Amino acid sequence: MKSTLVGLLLLFSLALPAVAAPTDEVIAAEKARGRALLAGDATALASVLADDLVYIHSTGKHESKAEVVAGIRSKKVAYERFDLSQAEVRLVTPEVAVLSGTIDQRKLGGGKWADLKLLFHSVWRREAGTWRQVSLQTVQPPAPRP
Repeated sequence: MKSTLVGLLLLFSLALPAVAAPTDEVIAAEKARGRALLAGDATALASVLADDLVYIHSTGKHESKAEVVAGIRSKKVAYERFDLSQAEVRLVTPEVAVLSGTIDQRKLGGGKWADLKLLFHSVWRREAGTWRQVSLQTVQPPAPRP
């Protein structure tokens, strides 16, 4: 009887879908943002950005969600490469996470293509079960010391 019960519990546990950890969900949301940027998909991008987004570019330029999405929609901003690495998530509360890492990208902006390797720091908030980016700041890493 005991072995049958254990067997049934094991069988049911294998049938249940795996539940992603919040940290994995945040990284997945960041990767979805990257895919939207690469595809030039303003609608998909808007779905992962919070309405109150504040984006501070490595140049110091500040943008809102509407400005970021408009840039992609107009094709004045485009991406050919967007590679995320060294991603680390720190859960601040069950509904707020901080994501840091590096992005290696090729980006069109201001009429010119640029290859950039940036450090980033972003804040994500869970809204109705979906992680959305609230804040993003990028910076160029310091030059290596000789």
